[in-house]
Amino acid sequence: MTKKNSNFTFLPEVNYKILKDKYIKSYIALIPKDLKTKEDLMLAYEYALKPPYFGRNWDALNEILHDFSWINQSEVIIAHDGLPTELDLKDLITMIDVLAYALQIFKDGPKEDRELPDGKHSLVVIFPSRDKNKIEELLKSSKV
Repeated sequence: MTKKNSNFTFLPEVNYKILKDKYIKSYIALIPKDLKTKEDLMLAYEYALKPPYFGRNWDALNEILHDFSWINQSEVIIAHDGLPTELDLKDLITMIDVLAYALQIFKDGPKEDRELPDGKHSLVVIFPSRDKNKIEELLKSSKV
């Protein structure tokens, strides 16, 4: 799905006020850290991104992370205020893989053989700096 390096952004602290001050013209989707299940995580993404349709599964999350046509701002920020540490390890690894893959797709840009990304949006995924080592471990343990 993706290369083992990530294009994540790490900040010392992640909260809405800091993000709004730093990313003034961006769409900010803040994902809370106290999520216990995959269903909680999917609901958090649905609430934060407000897609027109969302199937609440990994494939659906993968799809909406490549197409932000319903968002007016050109830059989309997905900011986790921490890793959802109570999430099942397999789901945590999948979440990181899906996010890393989306970032790679946006980094590579539009291609003739694929419709998305459309070139009108950019994506930034942010985690607190304290989670950097754990995210790197999760990327290494991924089977993708």
